[in-house]
Amino acid sequence: MVERDVIFTNSARVHAKPMAETVLAMILYFGRGLDLAVANQKKSVWDTEPYYMEGAPLNELSELTVGVLGFGGVGSEVSVRVAGLGARVGAL
Repeated sequence: MVERDVIFTNSARVHAKPMAETVLAMILYFGRGLDLAVANQKKSVWDTEPYYMEGAPLNELSELTVGVLGFGGVGSEVSVRVAGLGARVGAL
């Protein structure tokens, strides 16, 4: 490389924790079926039966295996959080 008066820096992991918390929030949001509940609420549908039937979208995190693609700063922080709530973690 040609020497220049330019400084390159790296801010690795600076956003890893807040991103991991956002990922955890989305796992809980979709895993507990809150997306369906919000959609039904907007349509004024108050039927609770879909939440009690077999195959209902109510998953407990401790019963799930969470796949993490990429095990860098964000991936490793996601793994710590979901494992702390009892989920199995598989990373690639």
